[in-house]
Amino acid sequence: MMAEITEWVKSIVMVVLFATFLEFLLPASSMQRFVRVIMGLFIMLSILNPLIHVLHSQLLPEPVAVFGNPAAKSTEVERISREAAKGRSQLTHEMYRKDLANQIRALVMAIEGIAEVRVAVDTNDQEGSKNIGAIKHITLYVQPGVADTGRKIQKITINTPTAQNRSELSAVTRDKIRRVITELYTIREDQLTIQRLN
Repeated sequence: MMAEITEWVKSIVMVVLFATFLEFLLPASSMQRFVRVIMGLFIMLSILNPLIHVLHSQLLPEPVAVFGNPAAKSTEVERISREAAKGRSQLTHEMYRKDLANQIRALVMAIEGIAEVRVAVDTNDQEGSKNIGAIKHITLYVQPGVADTGRKIQKITINTPTAQNRSELSAVTRDKIRRVITELYTIREDQLTIQRLN
């Protein structure tokens, strides 16, 4: 106990000597007040250090021993982290497919003669594959016509068969869509299916 008190007093004396020496080195200016305040804080900290140590050891409880098999707990943690990583990966792939479908829809809608497009994208989701996220197949459901801008009210005709009013998707429009998608996404033509939206 006496050795601890001796060390405590020595540390206080060293801090006070350092503060005094630093005060002599500084010129008489407004900065000297700031240095005195900081050195005063250091002196107070060195005085209160044993008290802080005692309070710390009495207020904080002893570490509780962990019961059970640590190897079993680590395997459980690894299993949970693998499941979380798998779920995060699935969510990422789903968001990627949705963004890709929205991008393809916007491209096709920009082509003249297209009223509506629905897109289904199939990508490579194989974990560990070097081409993960690559496009396997794109299916487009296209409705030909003029896109509805919401500005004009279209004429409605009653008692006419709907099959006669449906315009078919022209070969020129199909070729335009096929060229835009295959060139932009560097896919083969057999990876793209274009169907009419019913």
